[in-house]
Amino acid sequence: MKDIAVSDDRNEISELVTTVDALESAILQDFDTVFSQYLGDKADVEKVYESFVAWRVIREEVIELTLEGQMKAATEITKGKGARHVNLLESQMETLIRFAVHKAEEFHQSTLQLDKNIERTLLFVFAAVLLVAALVVLFTIRNITKPLLLIVDWIGMIADGKINSKIGFSRSDEIGILAESCRNMQENLYHKSEISKRISNGDFSSRVRVVS
Repeated sequence: MKDIAVSDDRNEISELVTTVDALESAILQDFDTVFSQYLGDKADVEKVYESFVAWRVIREEVIELTLEGQMKAATEITKGKGARHVNLLESQMETLIRFAVHKAEEFHQSTLQLDKNIERTLLFVFAAVLLVAALVVLFTIRNITKPLLLIVDWIGMIADGKINSKIGFSRSDEIGILAESCRNMQENLYHKSEISKRISNGDFSSRVRVVS
């Protein structure tokens, strides 16, 4: 507006007015976005909008005086009520800016907190997965080693001469097959042992039975 108030060239004034009109049109379009996106009190936006529209009246007055050659009057309006109105507009816009900055900071902090929560959740899930995996491994090891230890103890008893000892479990997996084979071996050894005793006692009527 200062450029318009001090210019005495009509062509220059016309170009400046065209530029100001274009800027005003763009700003009014931006107000549509501000009205729809502003998260604070819409009354604050309304105040800025009304002040901006009211500035057009002052602007038109300055342009008219300038075109009439009343440069001094145009300059006084620009420096007087024009400047005061611009200060008012800037003050009202500062309210919007402060609110926007505050919301941006809140959003930033919220994002940081969300990142922390996600990190904690991932750590918890990772720890839970490790715990479950450890329990599964422990259960699997116990499920395999315990019956194997029983078979080893049983074989030791057979080696100590306790041929009539029994394995006290039955399973349908590979360990169960191993246990069944050991039972067959034990029965075969027991049968041969009984026949040996009878023969040693003079009873030669017994036959050796092969247990498969």
